[in-house]
Amino acid sequence: MAALLAAAVPLLHAAERPTDAAISPVYALAENTLVEAAGAQAHTASFFAYDGSGWSASRDGDRIGPPRPLKWYSRSDGRFCTHAPERSYREADCRVVAIDGDRANWTGEDGRAGTGQVLAGDAWGLEQRWLQRPVRALAGRDAVEALIDRTFVVAVLGDDRPSGTESGAYRFEPRGRGQMLVPDPGNSTDRIAGASVRPFRWTFDSERGLCIGVEERSPEQGDCRSVRLAGDRMSWRMNDGGGVYGRVLPDDPRRLSAPAREAARRLRARLVGHTLVVRHRDRPEQERGIRLLPDGDGRIALRGAGAAGTVRPLQWLLRDDRALLCLTDVPASVRRREFTSHECFGVAVEGEAVRLQPPSGNALVGRILAGNAWDL
Repeated sequence: MAALLAAAVPLLHAAERPTDAAISPVYALAENTLVEAAGAQAHTASFFAYDGSGWSASRDGDRIGPPRPLKWYSRSDGRFCTHAPERSYREADCRVVAIDGDRANWTGEDGRAGTGQVLAGDAWGLEQRWLQRPVRALAGRDAVEALIDRTFVVAVLGDDRPSGTESGAYRFEPRGRGQMLVPDPGNSTDRIAGASVRPFRWTFDSERGLCIGVEERSPEQGDCRSVRLAGDRMSWRMNDGGGVYGRVLPDDPRRLSAPAREAARRLRARLVGHTLVVRHRDRPEQERGIRLLPDGDGRIALRGAGAAGTVRPLQWLLRDDRALLCLTDVPASVRRREFTSHECFGVAVEGEAVRLQPPSGNALVGRILAGNAWDL
């Protein structure tokens, strides 16, 4: 493509709850600090951010050494693994961990056992020492109030890819109202593309935490959890040991409010079934015609100086929750459900004018022509 364009599920998503005892330590350690003894007065602490990153530091007496970055992940057999980011994974990096309250016990690949203590949050301030700037940490009512008129985007625990993998979103509105994006359970590759939007109600109780109810359930009858916010990174803790993790984004970037959904509907109506004719700023002598068909297929052609005018097939996906138009020239016989960031363009429409903004570089600007204007 670079060459061409230079059933509702329960409120708690499946990824939020431990599926078996083997992964429950992951929920206890994520967004928390594990401290282990390293001598008579020496200790080592590791903070595990939800996205598979983290930091570690050693303390001897009252002196804490500089933090070091780490990567972590869990295996299906229950082993919890950590290693330095600059090297690849080794079997010796893994250990079987068990958590009981705030106590941790583990057995390494070499058979040696160890014990430690789990402290809430970034207890040693490793993240802010690494970043060399304060990290605003909120809990309880303060954290919940910080959510109002913002969107919590749920991520898959341990996913360290730059964009992460989303598994839902919640927009918190004033007066205990909100809208949630429920993933498509039948689409394991892109659970957001077929997601549905549902309303929910919420309240905060100093003892039970943030409580959410959907459909006929009141918030008091729904699921309650504690909330902790560190910068824009948030964790929800549930009584059963599970957790929900992700980022808090300003305003309504996933278009969950009624006005935003209507804007998304209008955007789809302006694009699908019509022809987009765009020019690259660096090659104004050539025009590209893009026709989007309703079933995710399409056609593209190049016209102008030095252009052959050949019509080629394409596949497309409109992420109207993000105002992104994703395009690929992979043949339709290989159905694409997932697109890379380099195949997606920010799309803006004003009247007949259209603008496609790639992740980097100049935008493609042009116009929308009604129907199949280029006979594609």
